[in-house]
Amino acid sequence: MTGCVEKGVEGPTLSASKPLEVYAEASGIALSVELDGGSVVRGENALWVRLSAEDATLEGVNAVMPAHGHDTAAATLELSDDGYHVTGLLLFMPGRWEVTLELEVGAMLDRASFSVDVP
Repeated sequence: MTGCVEKGVEGPTLSASKPLEVYAEASGIALSVELDGGSVVRGENALWVRLSAEDATLEGVNAVMPAHGHDTAAATLELSDDGYHVTGLLLFMPGRWEVTLELEVGAMLDRASFSVDVP
């Protein structure tokens, strides 16, 4: 892979092969994250995010490239019967990006994180 991968970055990594299950840091609720479009691309990406708790809402999706300090946010979050459709997540440089899902669970703010490797 070309691009930058910061040493020491650990945790779950999203790939095209299957949905990724991650857990919110404070509440521990499970989230399922799946690529919409089959693979991570350099440019705009779309995801499906499903939350396991009825009192949880997805409030934002952000990404940071730790090796360079670049950051970006998803353009839209749309709720449907299939979960949240996240579009316009612009991963504009090859390498490892850390994606953070910002949640509201009941009255508590929470988050869950995972990595993606952009070719």
